[in-house]
Amino acid sequence: MKNHLLSVALLAGSVIAAGSAYGLTMDQKVVVGSQFVHAVRTGAGGFSAEDRVAQINERINKIISKEPLTPSNIRLRMVGSSPGIFVGRYLLTTVTQADAESNHTTQRALAQRWLQAYRSALPQARPDSNWGVKER
Repeated sequence: MKNHLLSVALLAGSVIAAGSAYGLTMDQKVVVGSQFVHAVRTGAGGFSAEDRVAQINERINKIISKEPLTPSNIRLRMVGSSPGIFVGRYLLTTVTQADAESNHTTQRALAQRWLQAYRSALPQARPDSNWGVKER
């Protein structure tokens, strides 16, 4: 019985350790409003994954006040050899080869997935001028 309990305890411990190793911290998640947009699992250009998320958040804050947040204004354009997601004239993020590999897909497919997520989340990020109050 002791051996059985020890085996169960070891198995539970390894599952917990594996979960935390493969889990993502909030610092690796891009969230707009309360909507999860995507995770950044890898660093790029000398930035850690967490630094990249912080940079994306700074860009979102700038973009919200300067650009229309309509889905048609959120587009893909190439930045060097990587797809970039732009809101109007502002670069929001690029999708690197390492991003694609960590998501087990291609850069183009991941860029399309992130693009759709931004097109869904960003239009909801700016409250309307009446803050939800309907005219009488």
